[in-house]
Amino acid sequence: RLWPKALSGTQIEGVVTLTEIQGLSGGYAVVGASDGTVAAVNISTGATLWQTAALGDAIGASVGVQVWAASDASFQGQFGGDVLFVGTKNASPTNNKVYALNAATGAVLWTFNALGGTAVDVVTGIPWVNHDANQVLITTRSNGGSQPSLWALSTLNGIVGPSWSLGDINNWLGWGMDGVVYVPAADGKLYALDLATLTMKWTSPFD
Repeated sequence: RLWPKALSGTQIEGVVTLTEIQGLSGGYAVVGASDGTVAAVNISTGATLWQTAALGDAIGASVGVQVWAASDASFQGQFGGDVLFVGTKNASPTNNKVYALNAATGAVLWTFNALGGTAVDVVTGIPWVNHDANQVLITTRSNGGSQPSLWALSTLNGIVGPSWSLGDINNWLGWGMDGVVYVPAADGKLYALDLATLTMKWTSPFD
């Protein structure tokens, strides 16, 4: 291997997110771990740029990124660089959270469901960022179909917009060049979400 193992005593459950970070040189691997922390590791040296305190029981999903240079004036005026989005894998199926992190430091910028007032199951997949609308789509499980499993959050402040009850969602979202996000539910149904209107493009899912 090129460098020693960067994080010891933890397991990485989600797909590694590879990214550059605004204002820093080189590339970084950003990962969530089984101890509930998130870390950014320099892919050339293996050095840990930062590692958060535990954000939850574990981090089972991958980390999403909003790139500062590709964002609009509202985003650039509020944040000084890239922002990461990560969700928790807590033992409770009703008290999970989504965090926005400063990509350069790991500092928490905002928290969705900070007080646990919204019933949110385990966060899954990869947070999908719509740079044009400053929104991030979060997929979760559904606590047996009793809770929403697709959430649209503002990347500026974490305020939740529409949410959809589609049953458990365990896989990644797919993006089409036609401005549609394809949502694969665990029960075998496929949904098409129109990003422009945040409504379902199809009258019924592909089953």
